[in-house]
Amino acid sequence: EEKKKELMDVLKDLKLSKEEIKILKEKCTKRSKKRARLRRQAERRKKQKEEQAVKEQNVNIQIDNWQREMQEDVERIQREEDLQKQADAVLWGVTQEKSEAKRQVALLSRLLELRQVRVKRLTAADRPVSQLQIETFNTVIERLRKMWTKLLDRCQLEEQALRGMLIEADIKSDPVKTHKKLVLQEWETALFGGINTLDNAPQGDQLVDIRRGWDQFAVQCPTVLSSTVPPGWVLPVPPSSDKWHSLLKY
Repeated sequence: EEKKKELMDVLKDLKLSKEEIKILKEKCTKRSKKRARLRRQAERRKKQKEEQAVKEQNVNIQIDNWQREMQEDVERIQREEDLQKQADAVLWGVTQEKSEAKRQVALLSRLLELRQVRVKRLTAADRPVSQLQIETFNTVIERLRKMWTKLLDRCQLEEQALRGMLIEADIKSDPVKTHKKLVLQEWETALFGGINTLDNAPQGDQLVDIRRGWDQFAVQCPTVLSSTVPPGWVLPVPPSSDKWHSLLKY
């Protein structure tokens, strides 16, 4: 109010005409509007800068979080790989120990059979072995067999536990691949009786028996609710004579 009063006094002292006063008022109004516009623009630019600074800060935070997550993922994968290697090494050791236990049990059985054959030969040659020697030998063999059998059972339990842990780890890392692997193992078990190593793989006669068991479920093509033979299977040919047919086992 004081500035306005001072301005009116100055205008009176200048003794301006009404037209000049009108022009001056218009210029003052324009100047006031311009200053208000410039002030609003400055405030808007200031607000934009503040918003831009906040956006940049948020982006930097997101980048830092992403880098931290990536680093954690890399470290986690590295830990899982290290644990996988350690588990594989332990499993390999247990498998080797189990194979050695199996070998020792089989060796003791063959040694006992060989001893019995030798005792029979000595008896036939009128050089019989004393009962004390036989019992002592059998006792030692039985003690060793129990020891190796106990070790074999422990190795089998450890192997099952380790394989279960490895399967759980595989499921977490790659569920789809692990599911396919488990399904394939189930098919192998169903078809070939759970072959794990070449040591306990079925021989030719056993494979024929397995195949014969599956062939019992073979039916003619138009049978209702029947399914097709898996790809790669060799279909049995019909017998060419009654004699051959009589020798087949169903």
